[in-house]
Amino acid sequence: MAGVKITDLTALDSAHSADQLVVVDASNNSTHKISKAAFLAGVADGTGLDSAAVLALGLQNIADSGDGVVVANSLKVSGLTIDDTAGGTSALTIDSANNISASGIITAAKFLGDGSELSGIEGGVTVDAYQSFAIGTNAGGVAGTEHVIALGYGAAKGDSADNVIAIGEYAAYNNGVEDLYAIGFYAGYENMGRDVVAFGIDAGKGNQGDQLVAIGEDCAVDNTGDYVVAIGDDACEDNTGSYVVGVGKDAAEGNTGDNVVALGYQAAENNTGEHVVGIGNDAAYENTGDHVIALGDEAAGYNTGDHVIAMGYNAANQNGGYGAIAVGTGAAENNKGGYAVGVGKQALKGNRGGFVAALGYNAGYDNRGDNSTFVGKYAGKYSKSDHVIAIGYQAGYNADSSFGNSILIGQYAGKYAVSGSTLSDLKVDIRYNDSAGRLAFDKSQGWSIGGESIQTTDIDGGTF
Repeated sequence: MAGVKITDLTALDSAHSADQLVVVDASNNSTHKISKAAFLAGVADGTGLDSAAVLALGLQNIADSGDGVVVANSLKVSGLTIDDTAGGTSALTIDSANNISASGIITAAKFLGDGSELSGIEGGVTVDAYQSFAIGTNAGGVAGTEHVIALGYGAAKGDSADNVIAIGEYAAYNNGVEDLYAIGFYAGYENMGRDVVAFGIDAGKGNQGDQLVAIGEDCAVDNTGDYVVAIGDDACEDNTGSYVVGVGKDAAEGNTGDNVVALGYQAAENNTGEHVVGIGNDAAYENTGDHVIALGDEAAGYNTGDHVIAMGYNAANQNGGYGAIAVGTGAAENNKGGYAVGVGKQALKGNRGGFVAALGYNAGYDNRGDNSTFVGKYAGKYSKSDHVIAIGYQAGYNADSSFGNSILIGQYAGKYAVSGSTLSDLKVDIRYNDSAGRLAFDKSQGWSIGGESIQTTDIDGGTF
């Protein structure tokens, strides 16, 4: 062992050579003596003290190392103090009860024991009798909780439930319900829902719903709905609906409706309708209608109608009509008519008529009539008539309210039919160009080709 300097045996420097080193027992009775000179002589020559007198003292193989006394084998001293000669303080003290006090660092090849009485240790490991395991300062649940694994500063601190895995700073902090698996900074923080999986920073923080899967930063924060799957940053945050799936950033955030599927950025965000499917960025965004299917970016966004199907970018966006079906970019956008079917880009966009079907680009675009069918590009675009069937490019394009109960077939058929035209209640108009020739049928006069049988004004200015 390295040399140590013993200073409390006796004040050797001030002792006379004839003075003796006295060893006393526990009762302070003298047991052995040796003179200072004999003691120092044995130390100085490096051979150690091995005379009978020295051996009687219980001291063996002591030599001068230059820094103090070297004991080759063992040294037994009752109440030993080793001083730091440079600082003048006690570096190590062993009292009669075998307690060791050191002012510096103690280094050893290994330490034995469970360390249960150690204090002031950061990041300690704690294993209890309830099959719970904790690593990290303040990690671990309330005493008595079972099957809790906590890794990280404050992980599962305050947890009062069983079957919890908390990995990350303050993960599952103050959790109160069993079967929680939280991984991430503050994941599952103050969770009160049963059977919860939360992965990500703040995932499931403040959750109160049961059967929750939350994957992503801030997803399902303050969720209160049951049976919720949230994947993506902020997905299902502040959600109150049950049976909800939100996949994508902000998907179903603020949703209050039940039975909602939202896939895409802000899909079904702030939705209040029930039985809603929104797939696409902003699909069914702030929708209030029930039984809505929205496929496409911004499809059925701000929709207020029930039983709506919207497919395509902006399809049925701001729709207010009940039972609307919109297929195509902008189809039935801002539609207010009930049971409207618009297929084609901007078909029935702005429509106000009920029970209207439009097929084609801009067909029925701004129609105001009810119970009408428009087929073809621009067919019935600005029609104001009820009970109109217009088939063909621009057929019934701008027919006014007096042009009802008509069937218009062909390019431009009935394009500019206005008040004052003497067309009968029911007629077929077939036009291939802007010439006056056409086939027409009148209830009272029968078929006519050309301009003789039905004396009336042509909608383009000519006569039959």
